[in-house]
Amino acid sequence: MNRSEKEITYSDFVEHPVWHFDYETEEYSPVLSLDHPIDSIDYLFYRAKFTSHQGFEFEGRLTSTGEDAIAVFRNGRWYGANKAWKEISIAQFDKLALDSTDLDISDGLRLFPLTFQTIINQDPFIDWSGIFDLPR
Repeated sequence: MNRSEKEITYSDFVEHPVWHFDYETEEYSPVLSLDHPIDSIDYLFYRAKFTSHQGFEFEGRLTSTGEDAIAVFRNGRWYGANKAWKEISIAQFDKLALDSTDLDISDGLRLFPLTFQTIINQDPFIDWSGIFDLPR
């Protein structure tokens, strides 16, 4: 399979749960085997489910191991969080709260920490879980 995308959508993650970003071509491609050439784990993206401490559930993606960056998909768009960009991340999740009146929260930071579980379910990959939190 020789498929590449300039942008990846939620439906792309449903079809292929692991993606690689190639900085030379600036394109994403699905990772179908462990033989897929990658420069670094930092360029891998995994489909994941996130749960807030209030019990709200979101689907989205992790970058790398999920320690530094995530994105959730809701309301037809991505909302991203990156520990290196705290203010932008807070603004993103405040927008998520504003766009999601059913959550009944006004401050997106209140959703953190988020626990995550990858949704790969595909050999030879192994699913894993963890916690993503923004520094206070």
